[in-house]
Amino acid sequence: MQTLSNKLITVIALLMLSGCSSTIYKYADTQALSSPLVRNHGVLITIPADGQFKDIVYEDSGLVTAEMLRKAFLQFSPRVDIAANCESTGCMEYLSGKHYRYLVVPEVVNWENRIFEWSTSPDRVKIMVTTYDVLTGEKISNGIFYGKFSSVFPLITSPFNNHKPHELLETPSAVYVSKLYR
Repeated sequence: MQTLSNKLITVIALLMLSGCSSTIYKYADTQALSSPLVRNHGVLITIPADGQFKDIVYEDSGLVTAEMLRKAFLQFSPRVDIAANCESTGCMEYLSGKHYRYLVVPEVVNWENRIFEWSTSPDRVKIMVTTYDVLTGEKISNGIFYGKFSSVFPLITSPFNNHKPHELLETPSAVYVSKLYR
């Protein structure tokens, strides 16, 4: 009887450790899409300032954000580049006639990486993305996406789920970009 209860406890523990964590994504348009983007037109993505949480600045989080957006835009355009020396809309005049139709300006609003595995607080990322038409100078869209890891049993699963905030970007950035091209 003792071995049966030990086996049952082991099975319950394994079930709790597997499948007890999830990823939550939210997306919102803060400005409705004025018109869908045209496929195969060049896209230039600026590198936002690195994200931070309280006094901690997460080095290269801005570059990681731009790279995730680039990956998403490559599904719709063969020419998608990241500009290290282009900040916000200041380079829009320069871009006119340079093979780019769209300028994408991301901003890392929140970036929380819980390095200490025993923390019960989840990793979180919140990104705001503004897309401009280089030809007209108009803002086409403004959206925010948010992701966080959560767990049903955080004290049990935290040491086994060492996720990173950038893992939260792939799905919502792909959703955001696909909505731009409808």
